[in-house]
Amino acid sequence: SAGWLKSHHPDVEAFGVSPENSPVMYESVRANKMLEMETYPTLADTCAGGIDLDSITLELCRRHVDGIMLLTEAEIEASVRLLFEEHRLVVEGSGALAVGGLLKHKERFKDKKVVAVVCGRNIDLDVFKRIIQ
Repeated sequence: SAGWLKSHHPDVEAFGVSPENSPVMYESVRANKMLEMETYPTLADTCAGGIDLDSITLELCRRHVDGIMLLTEAEIEASVRLLFEEHRLVVEGSGALAVGGLLKHKERFKDKKVVAVVCGRNIDLDVFKRIIQ
């Protein structure tokens, strides 16, 4: 997504959002090399875990992503809840990360045109019920 955006609109800023419980890409970008590190369970489970050491992902992030934001589990839950309460969307934790990044850093994006990619609704029903109650 960021690569396409940058190739068509070079002035656009693109940000990634990761869970604090699994900051592998965030820390790898900071270290400028793929890292192996301990991670913890997260509601954003499809973004959890390590990345293959020979993956092209790091290079793509370095080239096209302007920054990566980290969210706590509470911030991810708040994003899932907001998407349901305000828009009646059922979204998994990973799918709500972009909205969480906007909420956490709203001053940075104030008065700007913003697109947040929201996708994925594969969330355990009991987990979802707990979040929205």
